[in-house]
Amino acid sequence: LGVDGLYGYMCHSFQHYRDNPEIWNMLEDLKSKGKIEKIGLSLYYPSELEYIVENKIDIDIIQVPYNVFDRRFEQYFPVLKKLGIELFVRSVFLQGLVFKEASELDDYFKKIRGKIANLHSLASELDIPIAALCLNFAILNEFVDEVVVGVDSVQNLKDIIASSKYIPYVKDVLTQLYCFEETDENIIMPVNWKV
Repeated sequence: LGVDGLYGYMCHSFQHYRDNPEIWNMLEDLKSKGKIEKIGLSLYYPSELEYIVENKIDIDIIQVPYNVFDRRFEQYFPVLKKLGIELFVRSVFLQGLVFKEASELDDYFKKIRGKIANLHSLASELDIPIAALCLNFAILNEFVDEVVVGVDSVQNLKDIIASSKYIPYVKDVLTQLYCFEETDENIIMPVNWKV
């Protein structure tokens, strides 16, 4: 990468960490040598986070999915803050599902069609792009330190940056956005999608 050190390095998954514990030792060694400032894990299930907390694993960063639909980890956010663990959230657009029109959705997603339609209606009513609504939902959570998003073009990056101007408007509708929560892991976890 042409740099002397990294701010952070995360294991891609908790299972990878469990299957290869020697990797964590290597990361701790690189951290002690000043090559990596912070080490962490990317998680998929709250039970993984519970394991980390219960076993007092010395961790600096946690990355979890978090969006208007998937709020499974939310109850743990204050615990992470108390432990001094940085919280990175990903999947704020739920792999692009939030951008789909309800009528375009495969029958597999029929359970969430109504919520998708209502999310689009709210965005339209407020004259706020869906991306800004969903991104700022995560940004406005006081416990979230960083929001990780994918970018596929320069214009896409500009649009994401411009989303910050909508923060005050999204703040006014947070209560409504909390009503979009979905608990069905077949819907909120793309790894489970059968389409």
